[in-house]
Amino acid sequence: MKIKNLIINKLISATSIKTIGDYTINPYKGCSFGCKYCYVINMKNIKEKNKWGNFVFVKENVDKILEKELNLILKEKKSEKEKIENLNSKISNRIIIGSSCDPYQPVELIMNSTRKIIDQIRKKNLPFFLMTKSPLLLKDLNIFSYNIYNRICFTINDDIIINNYERSYSKIMRFLTYFIVLFYDIDIYIHYGPFFPFFCDLKKFVEELIFYLFLFKNNFIPYLELNNRFEKSLKNIGPFEDKDIIFKNFFLLIKSIGFDFNCFVERIKNVKFEEIIKKIKINIEIINLKEIYKPNFEIIFNKMKNINLYNLEKFISVFQSKDNYDEYLFMLENIILRLKNEYGIKIFLLEREFDKFYSEDFNLKI
Repeated sequence: MKIKNLIINKLISATSIKTIGDYTINPYKGCSFGCKYCYVINMKNIKEKNKWGNFVFVKENVDKILEKELNLILKEKKSEKEKIENLNSKISNRIIIGSSCDPYQPVELIMNSTRKIIDQIRKKNLPFFLMTKSPLLLKDLNIFSYNIYNRICFTINDDIIINNYERSYSKIMRFLTYFIVLFYDIDIYIHYGPFFPFFCDLKKFVEELIFYLFLFKNNFIPYLELNNRFEKSLKNIGPFEDKDIIFKNFFLLIKSIGFDFNCFVERIKNVKFEEIIKKIKINIEIINLKEIYKPNFEIIFNKMKNINLYNLEKFISVFQSKDNYDEYLFMLENIILRLKNEYGIKIFLLEREFDKFYSEDFNLKI
């Protein structure tokens, strides 16, 4: 992994993704998670496309540069009254953090660039829209609640995607991270994407989510609650099965980043399971891989072929015509309705136009 410093004179940029914000900030250039399906590989400023995932450039002095840029943005407001109204009530002032890199990839533990950026945004009370798939966001959980329009888009993919196309954290580790943020009443939703038709199983995904939430709330939290100190509880858990080892590793991870689990246990011990279920939000994203991810399409295609050739043929057929695409969306909508009725959670489908990556997402609940 190549990590280098990058001198910059500009950090914040306007964005056309108006459904989620007006500006975008990326603390780093490049991402060590190296997801093979990442649309960033297609961007013009990524020169080493074949080395995606093997380099990270750390942008220098992000806090000082951002402070100056935010001051300039605020000066453009016509009056103090308009400034206050905009900053406190209009979602259009949100800043997207991590549109072309994961802001909580491992290098963040050393550089704290994302933390510095959020600190600057918080001083101006500007809302943010944070995109990540990393449990490391828990280290900054204490600074996420300053604005009611802050949103966290947390990617939890299917195992088939995580195991074959990413170098990131497991689905269970992400579920556990999601539960903690959810219990803190911070506005977070699960981004389930990319969703591979006929490979990804939404029903199984929802059932696993509910199972691990139940296990987390009713088995591990009460156990930890019996111990006065978090360190002591870790030593006493056992004997271990595979899933228990995952839980222990997760607890060790959040302990290593300074997360106060004892305070968290105190916070949630009176929360009802049914109330948490109602707060779960899942957005599903289906996109045409062949159109969007051309640089790595052959890699994605070949792995899918090895996993299940029959499903691959059905997957390809979905994108062969708009009629096939609409028919599949209709089928998925029915599955979503049944799951909503059965579990009482909020599931939304991003119905993108057939031949576009970004389009008007009328069902995007953010």
